[in-house]
Amino acid sequence: MNGFLYAGNVFQKQNIKSVPSVRTGGQRCRAEMKVRITTNRIRVRLHEDEVRMLAGGESVNCAVDFGVSGRLTHELVPSPDVERLEALLTGSHVRIFLPSDRLKDWPDSRRIGFEGEVVNADGNSFSILIEKDFPCKHQDQQNPD
Repeated sequence: MNGFLYAGNVFQKQNIKSVPSVRTGGQRCRAEMKVRITTNRIRVRLHEDEVRMLAGGESVNCAVDFGVSGRLTHELVPSPDVERLEALLTGSHVRIFLPSDRLKDWPDSRRIGFEGEVVNADGNSFSILIEKDFPCKHQDQQNPD
């Protein structure tokens, strides 16, 4: 079930908690990645700056700092070595790999995102959904609700 999502599809609205996003190497980024984790599903929504960073070959990540007990991080990594979404968990670091050749035109395309099913070595699976989280560009300028 790997595929693309295009504008015009209807999606169920969900509340997604925002966490600060940082560029690889710890430099702060203006945008913020939204990550939602439910049973066997990871959903990530990206600001336009983050989508452009991925298209340019840069990784995008975010973290939740638990103080002395540790830090939970999520990272999206463009990779020429993958053909579909892949994920890896190392300690408290979730790393999702996206096919870099499909990211180049993504910022300006009608494609909303990428969706994939990851099957683990034990046969269990989980789904990943990576989406643009852009504001509407055709929104009424006099009534910006």
